[in-house]
Amino acid sequence: MGTSDCPYTYEEFERMLNSGTWEGGYVQFHNSSEPIYTVPEVTSTGDISKKFGGTGNDSYDDLYLGGYQCGYDAALSDSKWDDLWAFIQSGMAAIANTSGDNDGLNWYNNGIKQGYLDGCKYKQK
Repeated sequence: MGTSDCPYTYEEFERMLNSGTWEGGYVQFHNSSEPIYTVPEVTSTGDISKKFGGTGNDSYDDLYLGGYQCGYDAALSDSKWDDLWAFIQSGMAAIANTSGDNDGLNWYNNGIKQGYLDGCKYKQK
């Protein structure tokens, strides 16, 4: 259950999320033609005034927030390998978008950078 071949139903997802047992997996949302991978529940810490308002494009928002979480987690981690991994992902997104016309990669890269900065501020790294 929860794989791309056998996704959770939206109702199963809601039930697990509300009970605090959601661990991530593929969900067949009502409005999606394909199952969508949904990350495990996370606890966000920090200043609520810095909440991301969104771009108006769900795909870009998801990319930004995914990048943000990657950068934020790396900054909070005590492992330098996590820092390196976030920098590599940011660099790969920038290299893959050398033409500058892939807005999705721009939002992902910006999310990584902002998440890392916010995580460093929170941890005072």
